Parts: sequence; C-alpha cells; structure tokens
Amino acid sequence: MSVIPFLSVPASPIATRSGIFATRFPRLAAAMLALLALSLAPAARADQSFCVDDFAGLKTALASWTTASDGSTITIELVQGSYDFDGADNTLDLQQPLHAASLKLLGGYAPGCAEDARVVDARNTVIDGYEESNSRVGLADVDGDVLFEGITFTGLTYGVQIVHLFGASSSGHSFAIDHSRIVRNLNQSGEPGYALRLWGFGSNGGSGADVAIRNCLIADNDDRGFGTFGILSTGSGGRITLTNSTIANNLADAGFALQSVADVAGVDFEVIDDIAWHNGSNGNWHDLDVSSASTPPAITYTNAGVIVGAIEPTSTNSSASPHFLDDGDGNYHLDAGSPALDSGASSQPDDFPALDLDGNPRLQGVAIDRGAYEALPGDLIFFDGFAAQ
Repeated sequence: MSVIPFLSVPASPIATRSGIFATRFPRLAAAMLALLALSLAPAARADQSFCVDDFAGLKTALASWTTASDGSTITIELVQGSYDFDGADNTLDLQQPLHAASLKLLGGYAPGCAEDARVVDARNTVIDGYEESNSRVGLADVDGDVLFEGITFTGLTYGVQIVHLFGASSSGHSFAIDHSRIVRNLNQSGEPGYALRLWGFGSNGGSGADVAIRNCLIADNDDRGFGTFGILSTGSGGRITLTNSTIANNLADAGFALQSVADVAGVDFEVIDDIAWHNGSNGNWHDLDVSSASTPPAITYTNAGVIVGAIEPTSTNSSASPHFLDDGDGNYHLDAGSPALDSGASSQPDDFPALDLDGNPRLQGVAIDRGAYEALPGDLIFFDGFAAQ
C-alpha cells in the first residue's frame, strides 16, 4: 500500500508575524478580531415603534415602513381617536417592490402608548376615509408579516388591502386582520374585492402566505357592479383563516370570496365559527363564494345562507337566519333566539380568541357563539325588544 505524504507548505511572513503579535499582545489581538467580526457581520435589524395620535403622524409612520431594513418590524401604536382623511391627504397607499420588512398597525392606546393601558376595542380607534376619492389603506408588494389589530376602517373608497404582487413566493409570511371592524366602505376603484383584499401570492403564482381574518365584523360595505367585495386568497402551502367573524349585509355581485390560485393544491382552509349572511345584491345572495378554490375547503360551525361552490361535507353548518339584534342600525350582536348562540366548535386549530370584538370574555355558555360577538347571558333580548327569561 502506497502512502501519499502531506505537502509541507512554509508559513508566510505575514502569518508568522500575526502569530507573534497575537502571542505578545493577546488582549489587543482579541479586541481587533472582535472589531473585524463586527464589521463583517450582517447589519442588525432596525425595529422601530411609533406612538401616533393624528393622521399626519400615521402617514409619516407608515411611510417609514417603505425604507425599513429587510427583516425589521415597524410597529405603529395608534392612540384612541379618529384618523380622518381629507381632500389633501386622501391615501395611505404604500408600494415598495418586494419589501421584506414587517408591519404592525395596532389600535387602542392611551396617550403615551403605554402597553398596560391599551384597550383592544375597534370602536375606540377609527380610520375614516369620509368617502374621499381614492381613500384607502393599502400595502402592496409585501414580503414580510403584516398585522392590523383593534381598528375600525370605514368610509374608504378603495378599502383595505394587503397584497403580495410580484414575487415568486410569499411562503412563511402572515397577513392578518384581528379584532377589527371593516364597515360602510364604498368601492369606487372599478375593480372587484376592494372593500377588503388579503392576497398572499405573487402574480406569477408560487407559494402562498397565510392570510387571516379573526374576530372581525365586516358589514354594510357597498361593492355593487364590481363582483366580490372581499377576497382572501393565497397559493400553494399557504393557509386561509376565517374564524369568529361576522360578514353581513355587504352589497356585491359575488359576495365574499375565499380563493386559492387556480390549479394549485396544498392550500389549507380554517373557516370555523363564522356568520355570513345577506352578502350579494337584489336577493342574489353569495354569502361565501369558494367557487375559485382549487379544492373544496372545510367550512364548519358556520351560519351561512348561501355558499357558492363545493365544500367538504359537514353537518355542523346552518343556513338559518342568525337573528341579529338590529342589523338595520349596525347592531350585529345576537338576539336570544339566535341559532348561533352556544353552537360553535368545541376547539379550533389555533385555539379560541380570549375576547370577542367588544372585549368580553369568550365562552359565556356551554359552547362558543358563532360570529364576532359573544352574548352575555344577562344582556340577551329578543329582536322585538323583550328580554330573554
């Protein structure tokens, strides 16, 4: 057996001198090496938080997201109050090609934005477009995580949009709206789905983000003439979540759509404990439209008048009226005769929300109530005004 000897390479003068320097001055050498490591390390995430109490401050804080470093998170804490558009400042529309920073837009803070004084109640923090032309809250080309929480969006003519447009993949990201109200918006965009659009896949397909609506009220939006008034859509590997929400009395030709990219499998649907009622126009109801889903989704423990498209077989849904207390006046709480009371699922994959949209504890009865509001036993009345016995 032959043996190949290791080659012997003489040490370079520089290496030899460096070794001598390190031996004689160990502390200085260690400090220099540490400085060199810092200079070669990737730039640290530059997370930022903004405490905002007026529309101009909100616009400035949102604009900071477009210049934030990749991987960082911009958190905007909104002091309780109304953030009103006017003719000069009528858009919060931000687009940054494949921007990889994340954004949190959080309502319910007291002045100074102390976390322990925050009250998550969408009624106390309102972004109002006053039906100004082009009024919108829109993020385009998102390649990070986005969370809107504890806010009412109303009077917007281009609605609320969180969209991943041009990248091949948005896998691993989450676009979510939690504990919020999207009410009385009017679509003037000329395109469908502009009252609400969470779009978690690129224009050329690819893997999808997780898109979610949780514990929200989506009601009294007008999108007639433009198809769907709301769209939750993602691609392969993504998940569409719609839980504990009330979607009602939205005027549109095709209702509220849950979509996966055509011919793309592997989209997970979590649609549980919702109410979808009277979404459509002229009696042509499309309360939930899943006709564009690539495979029949699972929709369970949901009150929906009309579901367009095939779903997985279930005996847990109801097409009966949810018996809102006074939906004509915007009151989507349940009356004492509602079939949505105490009829929700016994569990959810991501667990139940701790609070309902009013901030009341969930699970007041034998089971969770369907929709955005948990009925309090002492407050139950029938829609005719008589108290429950």
